[in-house]
Amino acid sequence: MPAPQAAVSTVKVAPMNWKPGIEAIGTVSAVRGVDLTLESAGIVKEILFESNQKVAAGAVLVQLDDAVERADLEAQKAQTALSELALKRAQELQKKGVGSEVALDTAQSVAAASSAQVTKLQAVLDQKQLRAPFGGTVGIPKIDLGQYLAPGVAVATLQDLDTMRVDFTVPEQQLPLLKIDQTVRLGVGDKEMPYTGTIRGIDPKIDPASRLVTVRAEVTNTEGQLSPGQFVQVRVELPEENNVLALPQTALTSSLYGDFIFVVRPAKAT
Repeated sequence: MPAPQAAVSTVKVAPMNWKPGIEAIGTVSAVRGVDLTLESAGIVKEILFESNQKVAAGAVLVQLDDAVERADLEAQKAQTALSELALKRAQELQKKGVGSEVALDTAQSVAAASSAQVTKLQAVLDQKQLRAPFGGTVGIPKIDLGQYLAPGVAVATLQDLDTMRVDFTVPEQQLPLLKIDQTVRLGVGDKEMPYTGTIRGIDPKIDPASRLVTVRAEVTNTEGQLSPGQFVQVRVELPEENNVLALPQTALTSSLYGDFIFVVRPAKAT
């Protein structure tokens, strides 16, 4: 039987300016993002935030019951005031020459210890509050009023969505093409790549199992379109080349003629 005829198409090419790039898939995360927890245990007295609320750095988010700690602090402050009065009396007696060095040293030691105890109780009291370590968007509360909260239990997530980072991997052969502050284009779907970022870090170690190197880029997220955990398409832009004959990509096809196989592959620019 005669061999089937193969369809042939032609494309006219001309020299043009071509901007190559490195394509990859990246994972988005916030530059600053944590799961908030409390250092001390206690009963939840107040929840001072709502889901997706923007909070400032230092804002109080959760208040635990601190009645006992406040009472201890007030008692210690009264004791500290008394110790300071005793120190002043000892200093006055020392100036008049009727006080001993031992009495003065003892009064100074008692006053210093009492002041340190106040500082300690104040730190314990501060641990009954959960404050935002930085400004950002807080997530859904994972606790309820009246709940007993143990140390280390996640309260909510806090993410600074203004600046995002994107981690992606490239083959080791393309590592010489990358450099710090190189421009990166990002996109969510198969359409355009509207986000522009820059490379901020290149892992100096290549994964021996996959022969891939990890690259990190940062992108401004003023409109809040990118979310932590999201997958994005990444294109690292390389220097533009002039007078390049670029051929369109075609699907891989093959035809069998006698003892030879002719394969048409996507053309590379030369």
